[in-house]
Amino acid sequence: MHRLTALKGSRLAVCSAAGSLLLYRQVYADSARLRSDSDRWEDTTKLTLGAVVSLRMATPCSFDTFHAGNGRATGFVVDMERGLILTNRHVVGAGPIEGEAIFQNNEVVPVTPVYSDPVHDFGILSFDPSLVKYHKLSQLELCPDAAEIGTEIRVIGSDAGEKISVNTGILADLEREAPRYGMNTYNDFNTFYFKAASSTTGGSSGSPVIDVNGSVVALNAGGKVGTAAGFYLPLNSVERAIRLIQQDKPVSRGTLQTVWHHVPFEELRRLGLAEQMEQQIRAQNGSETGMLAVSEVVPGGPADGVLQPGDVLLEILGQSVTRFDRIEEWLDSNVGSSINIRVCRAGQEMELELTVDDLHRISPSEFLSFGGAVVNPLSYQQARNRSLQVGAPYVAHSGFLLRQAAVPDGSIITAINYKRTPDLATLREVLEQFDPNADLVITYMHPSNRHTERTTSTPKGARMWFEDAVYRRKLGARAWMGQSWHAEPLQFNPGEPDAVEEEPAQPKAVQHKLEVQGSVEERVGPSLVTVDFGRPFPIDGLTSESFRGTGVVVDSEKGLVVTDRMTVIAR
Repeated sequence: MHRLTALKGSRLAVCSAAGSLLLYRQVYADSARLRSDSDRWEDTTKLTLGAVVSLRMATPCSFDTFHAGNGRATGFVVDMERGLILTNRHVVGAGPIEGEAIFQNNEVVPVTPVYSDPVHDFGILSFDPSLVKYHKLSQLELCPDAAEIGTEIRVIGSDAGEKISVNTGILADLEREAPRYGMNTYNDFNTFYFKAASSTTGGSSGSPVIDVNGSVVALNAGGKVGTAAGFYLPLNSVERAIRLIQQDKPVSRGTLQTVWHHVPFEELRRLGLAEQMEQQIRAQNGSETGMLAVSEVVPGGPADGVLQPGDVLLEILGQSVTRFDRIEEWLDSNVGSSINIRVCRAGQEMELELTVDDLHRISPSEFLSFGGAVVNPLSYQQARNRSLQVGAPYVAHSGFLLRQAAVPDGSIITAINYKRTPDLATLREVLEQFDPNADLVITYMHPSNRHTERTTSTPKGARMWFEDAVYRRKLGARAWMGQSWHAEPLQFNPGEPDAVEEEPAQPKAVQHKLEVQGSVEERVGPSLVTVDFGRPFPIDGLTSESFRGTGVVVDSEKGLVVTDRMTVIAR
C-alpha cells in the first residue's frame, strides 16, 4: 500500500515536472514569437518610412467645400517611377492648390494634383522623381483584401503635425458607416469604413495603414474627437484609380445621384423585404448581415422621381448586389448607359430603368471670380448636403463685393439685375452684358432658408479693385501628370445706353449760408452724416474691411466731409 502510494507520488512529481517544462517551453515560445513580431514590425516600419512623405499644402482661394488656407498632412509613394503619391481627397482638394512633399531626409519637391475622387476620400498627387537627388525612393503596395478583424496595424504619418509618428491599433470593425464631418463640408458616402483605436489626430490624414508584412490595408482618413477611434478608407476604389492612371486611362466614375445605406436584415423586414429573399441572400453569402437601401435621392438626378428613400436594392442587370463596392463596379463601367435594377418597395418588387450619370460632369472644374467673390457650380457634394440640384451658381467665398452687399458664403445666386442665372455659364453671360464698374442688383437664396429669395445691391466702386475672370482646370498631357488652372478674363460688352433728352439749361442757383437759430443740436444736426467706409484689401497691419463712423459736412458745395482717421483708415 505504501509502495503504491509512493509510486503514485513519484508519478505525480514527474507529471508536475513535465507540466512545468511544457509551461516553460510555451512561455519561451510566446516570448520568442513576441520578439520575432517586434523585430518584424521594426523592420517593416523602417522600410515603410522611406515611402512616407509629409505634405505642406496651400489653398489660394475658397472652392466648393474647401476654404483658403494652409495645412499639413501625410502621403505615401505608390509609384516611384511616375512619381505618384496617395493621400486624402480633403488634402488634395477639389480646386486650385499648391503643395510640396518632404521626404525623411528633408528633401522637398513640389507636388501637383493628378486626381481627386468626387465622392471617396482619396486623392493622388504627382512629383518629378528626378528632383529627388539623395533620398532612395521606395513605394508601398496596396492590398485591399488583407484587412481582417483582429489585424494588428500601424498608422505611419505626420500625426499632430510632427515630422513622423507611428500609431498602433487593431482593426475592430470593417463595416462602419462613413464618418460625417459636418453639414456644409466634404463628407464621404456610399462606402464602408474600417475602424481601430489608433488615437490619430490632425496631420495624419493620408497616412498608410499597414500590417506586419508592410502591406497597405487601408488609408487613414479621420477620427472622432475626444476618443481614440480612427477611421480608414478601404482600398478597392483607390487601387482601381491608380491602375487606370498608370495605364494612362481616364478614371470613369458613375452615379445615380443616390445615397445608399447598408441596412441590417431586421430593419429590412420592416421595409417590406420578403423572408424568402432574405433566405436567398443569406444562402449566397453566409456572412452577409444586410442589404443596400436608398437613403437620399438628389433632386434633378437620374433617380429623381424613380427611386424613393426606403427602396431596397435587389439586383442590377440581373445580378444580386448587396455591397457598396459591387454597385460601384456596375456604375463605373456603365457611365452614360441605361441599366435595369430591381428593388423592393414596401413589399412590392419593381423593375426600373435608369441612366448612369458621369460623376466628373457634376463635379465643378471651373469658377467665376468677380469683385473678389468666388462662385462655382453647386457640386454633387453640396447638392447632397443641402438636397438641391447640382450646377447652380454657389458662393464659395463672398469676397469684398458680395460681403459689402450682405450676401453670405454658401448662397445660391438666382438672378443678376433681375435676369435669372440658373448656372455658371448664364451668370457669366449676364455679367458681361453690363459695364465692369456698374452697380449690380443681386437676387440670392441661402440653403438654410431655401424658400425665400432676397434682393440686395452692390455698393458703388466695389468692383474696381479686382479683375473679373473665369478659372478652369486643365488636365495634364498624360494621366499621371499634374493639373493646373488657367484664367480667362471676362469680355464685357455693355449695350448702348438709352438716349436721354437734354433739358434746357437752368440758371444756376445762388447758394446762401443758412443761419440757424436755436440750440447746438438744432444748429449742428443738419451737418452730421453717417460714414460707411469699405476697404477691399488688408493694409498697414489692419485686416478689417468695413468701418462706420460719424462725419461733419464742412463744404456742401464741394461735398466735403470731415471724419476721424479710425473711420477712414488709409488713403
